[in-house]
Amino acid sequence: MIAKLLDFLDGIYPSVNSLFPFVGLNLLRRVILSGIYHTNNFLCWYYHNIKKKSISSPEEADYVVSLTTYPARVGNVWRVIEMAANQRGIQDKYAICLYLIKSEFEGIDLPAKIKELQARGLTVKFNEENLKCHNKYFYAFKDYPEKTIITIDDDLQYNHHSISGLIKKNKEYPECITYNLGSFVLKNRPFQSWPDAIAQCTPHIDIYPLGVGGVLYPPHSCHSLVLKNDVIKKTCLCADDMWLNFSSRMNQTYVVQTKFKSTYMVLPDSTQENALWKINTNIEIAGNDKQISQISDWAKETFECDFFVSL
Repeated sequence: MIAKLLDFLDGIYPSVNSLFPFVGLNLLRRVILSGIYHTNNFLCWYYHNIKKKSISSPEEADYVVSLTTYPARVGNVWRVIEMAANQRGIQDKYAICLYLIKSEFEGIDLPAKIKELQARGLTVKFNEENLKCHNKYFYAFKDYPEKTIITIDDDLQYNHHSISGLIKKNKEYPECITYNLGSFVLKNRPFQSWPDAIAQCTPHIDIYPLGVGGVLYPPHSCHSLVLKNDVIKKTCLCADDMWLNFSSRMNQTYVVQTKFKSTYMVLPDSTQENALWKINTNIEIAGNDKQISQISDWAKETFECDFFVSL
């Protein structure tokens, strides 16, 4: 019952919010957000302390959910993992892998809640090279090349269908990348002007999936260049979504959207001081536009195309 309440509130908030775009503190919005916040907190506590659901190993799983975090957020990421572990409406086995950078965690003991999740099956892996936001997918693609990889962020309140919705859509379109949030890609237009993709539930190649909502990548849906770490560091170290989108279009892989809606509320106590999305979407810095240009420069030299290949 409580899980259904969370999903109901989380599902209606985007519609309510769109009705009152200019009212900063509308009472209805505040009530719904408060309900989502407190219900999510209770469910995370319940899942961690009472239900304690087992998590499949990557070897036995059909899907691998991959995420990364860093020391400032590691104490809160257990909430994301618990909601990921307790998806509803699917029977498929899926693993959850948390990728960390060894140098960032030297002398730091992992939180007790993460160790408890490890005892239930959470996979935690340490890697040497820090590719920042790319850590979320890069090492999972390398470790499990024949698995379907689902990427999520480490600081958002997902609900019970964020991942299961992707898996259900994948069964309809097994060759496509599936996503919850996205934007249409517009050539020669600033990234900030790309319009939202809404209800694009058939395959497209001109849509840019936003990693914040969760994205599912079938095996080999991205070109092999996706694992060129030297090029990543040279062109788009702070824009993993851009690199993944370019790499998938290099493979002419289509993307398809779920009907899923969510608030994607930032978790309580999640630090946003150095959030990569703030760097990349700041109009003045124009981080994404700069990195699109850098990807294009490299692609022209290497493949005689630019970022907008296949469009």
